[in-house]
Amino acid sequence: MIESATEDLTLKQKLFLQLDGLARPGIPLTSNTSGLPIGELGKGLKNRSGVAGLHFFMPAHLVLLVEVVSTETVDSKVVETLIVLMKALGKAPIWVKKDVPGFVSNRLQHAMMREALYLIAAGVVSAEEVDTAVRYGFGFRFLACGPIMQQEMSGWDTNHRVASTLYPYLHDAKTPSALIKNMVVKGHIGMKTRHGFWEWTDDAIAKEKARIESVLQAGMEILKSDSQ
Repeated sequence: MIESATEDLTLKQKLFLQLDGLARPGIPLTSNTSGLPIGELGKGLKNRSGVAGLHFFMPAHLVLLVEVVSTETVDSKVVETLIVLMKALGKAPIWVKKDVPGFVSNRLQHAMMREALYLIAAGVVSAEEVDTAVRYGFGFRFLACGPIMQQEMSGWDTNHRVASTLYPYLHDAKTPSALIKNMVVKGHIGMKTRHGFWEWTDDAIAKEKARIESVLQAGMEILKSDSQ
């Protein structure tokens, strides 16, 4: 069972209580939440050993990654079964062994996003140039190898020297960017309201989504051939 309700902990807990009474013994009860604690979803259930996270990424029919998230009470055999199932579906699962907020991928994404929004708000670079830096720089490299393998090639000594110089200057705010807060207050939240960093029309939205899907499909084929 995969639950994909709105990111509302109370709602999801109610659903899991209902599903706990409906599911046959041994059926894993999983959530597609992108950050809510999986352990909290399983509180009070009879089948706590079968509760796990199964976090897909949009668009789920193209993005290969799935985070399989453990809790303190889940049976490791349930997690192993879910990983085998995801691989059989052609996905690229990772085992998130601790139920930490945001799991793995969202923590990495938000660390980058915090710095990107700081650079935009400080007038260092434009929103469009941030996307260019990621897509045609380290993001382009990441299609071939992840950040850890990249440093294996360039050398951790270099990483250590750069980090020692750079880390004191990285943005480390504990709250979301004021820039984005102001945009949300104005209703400038992106394609949904036709206004974000850019102005959007129905035609422009359709064209951009089609372009992104086409690129993702090409990238997926590269990754699939690379893993064979």
